[in-house]
Amino acid sequence: VALLARTLEPYRPFIEETAREFGLPLRLVGGAPLAENPAVSALLGLLALPAGRPAWRPREVLAALRSPYFDWTQAGVDAGQAAALDGLARQAHILGGLAQWREALALALSAAPVVEPADDDPEGGAPPALDPAAAGAALEALVARLTPPAGASLAGYIGFVEDLVGDDATLPAAPFGGEAASPNSLNVVERALAEPATQVRDLAALRAFKAELRGLALSAAVLADARPDAADWDYPTFI
Repeated sequence: VALLARTLEPYRPFIEETAREFGLPLRLVGGAPLAENPAVSALLGLLALPAGRPAWRPREVLAALRSPYFDWTQAGVDAGQAAALDGLARQAHILGGLAQWREALALALSAAPVVEPADDDPEGGAPPALDPAAAGAALEALVARLTPPAGASLAGYIGFVEDLVGDDATLPAAPFGGEAASPNSLNVVERALAEPATQVRDLAALRAFKAELRGLALSAAVLADARPDAADWDYPTFI
């Protein structure tokens, strides 16, 4: 079946919704906006965490830790630690910024009440006690993994992002990477490939995203040759 329209864009969201509902493969000849792809959208939100104003906002932090596109096992973060971090943010009314997170953690560690379930309520009538140690471990793992190198070149920032995304296992070899997988990888490509219903769409989007990064690097190199001051970047500008 082919759908033709003078301008397809007004109908695109409804066509995509219908295709998902009925499990139909869909190919848009003109493509779709890259930032609207769920994998790329999640990745952009993840990369913006250290660059926000304020940075490390709780909602975005929890979205990153719970996204199906990111594998946090190598960083040592599990669902229980993410829940502890969520509890800390709610209890301390954190708005963002590492200083506020760490101040709340220090206060929680100094108080650290232990909530025991009542004897006549084996299921536990009170909410579980906040585990500040688990929350702190999750936060520091997130910060360590997502803080970009200080004073890096544009190529350095692009390499940082490439490492987080990880290699495309469907390619015969990683054309721009080394032989060994990056220890910083969140295995975004592998997680996308694990979902049969969306793997073709998400893999195409992640490849297009990496192509855009390399195009940015090439453009920046040309500009740097023409204007030396154009080579100066900081991470928020890169994002």
